[in-house]
Amino acid sequence: MSAVLALRPAAALAVVERTPWDLASDSAREEAMARGVLARRIAQKIGDGMSRRMAVNTILAEIRTGEMVQAIKALNGTPSDATLNRWVSAFQEGGLNALLPQYNGRPRGTYGWEARASFLFQSPSRPGFHTVADWLRDEGFDNATNSRVRRYLKSLPSNQAETSPKRLGRHTYDQTIKPHHRRDYSDLAVGEAMVSDGHCIKAVVYHPTTGDLFRPEVTPILDVKSNYCYGFWIAEAESSMDTVYALSSVMARYDQVPAWFISDPGPGFDNIRTASLFDRLGITHSKTLPGNARGKGFGEGFFHILTERFSKRFDTFCGDDRVDDALARMRTKVKRGELVPPTFDQFKDALEQYRVRYNAKPQPHSVKLLGKSPNDMMGQLKHNPLGIPVEDLLRPDFSATVRKWEVRFRNRFYRAKELAAYEGREVRGQYDENDESRVWVRDEKGRLICIAHLHAKTAFAKENVAADVRAKSLAAKVRRLQHHIDEATSRHRAPISTAGVIDALEHGFAPQTLQAPSPGLQLLAQGHSFTPSEPPQPVVREISARPVSREAQERLAHALEHEQPEETADQRFARAKALQAGQERGEGIGGDDKTWLSRYVTTSEYRSRERLLADFGGISGVPESRLTSGAVAAAIHVQQESEV
Repeated sequence: MSAVLALRPAAALAVVERTPWDLASDSAREEAMARGVLARRIAQKIGDGMSRRMAVNTILAEIRTGEMVQAIKALNGTPSDATLNRWVSAFQEGGLNALLPQYNGRPRGTYGWEARASFLFQSPSRPGFHTVADWLRDEGFDNATNSRVRRYLKSLPSNQAETSPKRLGRHTYDQTIKPHHRRDYSDLAVGEAMVSDGHCIKAVVYHPTTGDLFRPEVTPILDVKSNYCYGFWIAEAESSMDTVYALSSVMARYDQVPAWFISDPGPGFDNIRTASLFDRLGITHSKTLPGNARGKGFGEGFFHILTERFSKRFDTFCGDDRVDDALARMRTKVKRGELVPPTFDQFKDALEQYRVRYNAKPQPHSVKLLGKSPNDMMGQLKHNPLGIPVEDLLRPDFSATVRKWEVRFRNRFYRAKELAAYEGREVRGQYDENDESRVWVRDEKGRLICIAHLHAKTAFAKENVAADVRAKSLAAKVRRLQHHIDEATSRHRAPISTAGVIDALEHGFAPQTLQAPSPGLQLLAQGHSFTPSEPPQPVVREISARPVSREAQERLAHALEHEQPEETADQRFARAKALQAGQERGEGIGGDDKTWLSRYVTTSEYRSRERLLADFGGISGVPESRLTSGAVAAAIHVQQESEV
């Protein structure tokens, strides 16, 4: 890279030794200068041949008569002769630095919580002074009053308090506080360097295809020297295709090839397609550091101006600084007609009009333009002609080896008889994303060999390369959305989805209120079963004077005897408890069962049934193999009817 765009190292910070005079306060320096006036007068009289005692007495007489009012204005009263003698000696030895007051105020006391207060204040949660003081008092520092903590924290250096990297965050600190290298564009010519970045417009417009609401992604191409905006490319999201289209359209319109192209290392700008375009045209791609917005500060500043002067003109502006409630209910207001989003054509026309106005106005934020507008600066454009057809820019390159007079590209085979002379050799090809019927084949030096036509295509290939890219993007988007749907469905599903438990909860039963084993659960523990045809009337009469209803008996029998064709959640839990019991007895279990058990015990299903077992199993003595959520719900119903 030329020295024009090279990063100039920051100037080394020279370490300046600070004298006591530099460290003194304004009042201390003022008092020292007043002392110096008296000491200098006395020293002058001594130099004229007067004795020190006579010189001191003369100055004191002048002070008493009011002739030196201004000199003693900053002093605390009239000094004594001993004080004047001491000032003269000090002045003769050390000058004004020796006359600085030595009293620095009352020293601050140490309370023991200072280090802890500094640590808490630098927390990423950014607590306030009084919050830190309250936390310190909670930790036992009763002497940590609000005023003491606040005074101490404000006395610390700023990089250990309010601007600490820990308090601000490393990224914010690096971007706003830490010094950075600046690029020097003084020797750069107009049109020699371009900068670009993707920006999602903070306004909602109608989609040109679906008619739904969306936020367009714009990719501007800007000139670094003149701040001129060449144009915008509008798309749904930042991609390599949009970058190539945006830069190619600008180069074709202005017949200008830049020497440098500056961008971030995002996937839309740092990819094979853009690298191929830059290599063919001899453009140097200068990439900023990841996450470093200051590396392309002009581009980021342009987006700020774009938001302020363009996006905020729309009723459907959706930036973070919008204060009314229309943002939260924008879609509803659009349906009611209270907000009218622009159509895609209206948005495109408005964006072009803004570009024209931007280029015609002097930019107050740019000092390098010297009050000129970008249009004025473009008069100094030094042309670097494109020299090739514009359609050639839009054809990405690929490499292939000639086999059987064919080149293969993305499961497509292109044949031409001219390729017989290059059998087994590597060639370069170019393709049109919207026309798969042919490719342009060139030799290693870039000379055109032939135009090979499509000979065979696999059945799963799309109509063209662009359709392949769109289908791949659509499939990825569907997978992401399906993941969100599956996650929401899984969270909505209850750990125990048994109708009996829900029915018991609806009747107001709380497991923790059960203090003693009920007769119904005791019967269940003893293995009694209830069938609809033969109700156990004598047993029920022993439990309660009121007979158990036929419906309760049917539910209990169904819960205990009904078998599912597939393993249910209750059956899985019973299987796990049986395997665990076998392990406790020292019986070995198979490898598959052991693997399944180790995974199953970590699930929410197992944990929920463990809680169910703790609530009912220890009280009722129900066998674990028969302790299912349906059985418990039925037993609850039996207990409720028997205890009435």
